[in-house]
Amino acid sequence: MVKKRVKDIFDQCYDGDWVTFKKIPQNVRMRLFDRFRTKYKWNPQAEQAIYDTFIDLIKDRFRDNMKTLRELSKQMAKEAHRELPDEGYDIGILREFPPKGIPLKKWHKMCAVWNRIFSFLNLIVYLSICYIMNA
Repeated sequence: MVKKRVKDIFDQCYDGDWVTFKKIPQNVRMRLFDRFRTKYKWNPQAEQAIYDTFIDLIKDRFRDNMKTLRELSKQMAKEAHRELPDEGYDIGILREFPPKGIPLKKWHKMCAVWNRIFSFLNLIVYLSICYIMNA
């Protein structure tokens, strides 16, 4: 129940274009926790431990949440009969299909970051293969 509440709070308050947990500003993390604080009561001495656990729950789910957004976008693109790879993502196409609740401008920023990340990862894989083949 608590994990679901944390996820719901995050989903309701996600108003940035952060695609990695590290990019979420500290003031936003505190705002999320303040919302959580309105739902539960605890001993004030436990505040830091509860905050740390709350942040850990968000951090653990963040990557999955971002993948879910990309998968929703991919499904929308497929429903629009766009040609997509079976594995991975074509961010250039997904850019046109923001999931429900994500403003287009924010989605474009998120896709731009993912495009850089995936391009870099693809380059690393390519260079690794070249290195192995030439070794």
